[in-house]
Amino acid sequence: IRQAMAGSLQAIHTHKMSTNAYDNLAKKVHSAVGQIVAQCKLPPAADAQLHLVIADLLVGADQMAGKVKGAPRVDGAVKVIGALKAYGQHFDDAGFQPIEH
Repeated sequence: IRQAMAGSLQAIHTHKMSTNAYDNLAKKVHSAVGQIVAQCKLPPAADAQLHLVIADLLVGADQMAGKVKGAPRVDGAVKVIGALKAYGQHFDDAGFQPIEH
């Protein structure tokens, strides 16, 4: 998810992301979240924290896909980036780098 979002950051910031590009990015987030949920084997406390991150990822993906009436697609991208930041703050993942923007 981080890689897909980072790769789209320039277009998001310059408001040059097409509707199709937002749809594709939302599909990538949804797919990755599905894989995360399927493979999750965390202890209960960590799992609960991960579910908060996942909820924001899914809300953001739905906004990027245009599924939230009145919510600009760019706001969905911001929500996903915020969820990634929260992930980095709550989980000790040595390989994870938050997106600087």
